[in-house]
Amino acid sequence: QIPSKETKSHDVAFLYDLKAPWAAIRNQENGLGFGLCWSEDVFNCIWFWQVFGGPPGYNFYKRGYLTALEPWSSYPSDFNKAIANKTALKICADQTIKSRLLAVIFEKTTPIRNITDSGEVE
Repeated sequence: QIPSKETKSHDVAFLYDLKAPWAAIRNQENGLGFGLCWSEDVFNCIWFWQVFGGPPGYNFYKRGYLTALEPWSSYPSDFNKAIANKTALKICADQTIKSRLLAVIFEKTTPIRNITDSGEVE
């Protein structure tokens, strides 16, 4: 449930050990939603962050009101800590990494069980 802007909160969480490489959020009243699916070999976790009237300093200055789902390759966001816990993605010189990221907007009032590689919301 999305709180009001008066909450003045700012929260960040890494979600990992996901059952499948997709995430979605929707308005339960009208079913309108947004979802992502991605390559789990590159993105193995999600950065889930929310700004509801906070934080007071840079860069929102108490004006932000949003929820974001952001696929990530490692956690936490501090690179040295990600190296220490062995989640940092290593890219060698002259190496190419290919990935897939699909975004969908949907209307669905029943529970979301999956977002397929073709963008179908099940």
